[in-house]
Amino acid sequence: MNYLSLIASGLILWGLNSCGHAADSPAAATAASHTMDKQPVSLHPDRAAILRDFNSWYAYHYRQIHLARHFEGLDTAAQPLERHAFLTRLATGRYVAFQTLTQSGVPYYQLHALTSPNPDIVRTIQQSANTELRHEQMEGKPLPAYAFTDLDGRRYTPETTRGKLLVIKCWFIGCFACVQEFPQLNRLVARYPNRPDVLFVSLAFDQPQALTDFLKKHAFQYAVVPQQRPYMEQQLGVDTYPTHILVDRTGRVAKVTNTIEDLEPTMAELAAATPR
Repeated sequence: MNYLSLIASGLILWGLNSCGHAADSPAAATAASHTMDKQPVSLHPDRAAILRDFNSWYAYHYRQIHLARHFEGLDTAAQPLERHAFLTRLATGRYVAFQTLTQSGVPYYQLHALTSPNPDIVRTIQQSANTELRHEQMEGKPLPAYAFTDLDGRRYTPETTRGKLLVIKCWFIGCFACVQEFPQLNRLVARYPNRPDVLFVSLAFDQPQALTDFLKKHAFQYAVVPQQRPYMEQQLGVDTYPTHILVDRTGRVAKVTNTIEDLEPTMAELAAATPR
């Protein structure tokens, strides 16, 4: 899809007061900088222009609204709304989300009621919200019982992965998006060298020989476990590919996403807290 340019009006810095005096020391300058970083930044997207057609809305939603990442939800009256309730309302198809504020790096998304719903917008926002609700149901629970053996004969079980971060990718050879992200995933692996406590494992539909032949032409640094379609679909409930699952050191699912960009913040946080 050729995405349209992000439609949004200028940023307005909210609530900043002039300091009156220059910082007298590096420490004071740092404190002033941190204070400014925490100031809320108000955004005023042109809602009518964004909602004029599906392409305009999708371009905005794709670039600005990241439901898989940490955000603060607001209802139509700009009152706080916890994440599950926010997603549940989006899933009705009667609302879309607009980013109206950023504070300390956290985006604030406000619900906007659709008065003349575009059927394509309704279907897309329902699918997006329902996907996140399904992912949310998995998070915090143990990964379903598993005993994986990769193409090199290495085994992965709850016992062998205990105390480690397990980064799982669900894919298959015929999935273009799954293969297209290989270079990005290889760069992710390269950011964690000499980390035996971080395991990168991919689960694939395909037969061992088909995968072996395919991987000769497509470099991929994850371990690859063949013939895992039943586990992915029946045990994990995966219905969109690629899907990425981050399992923490206790064996519980910490994050489920369809893009590696949405996984990376949680992974970086957990990896930083993991003993090397």
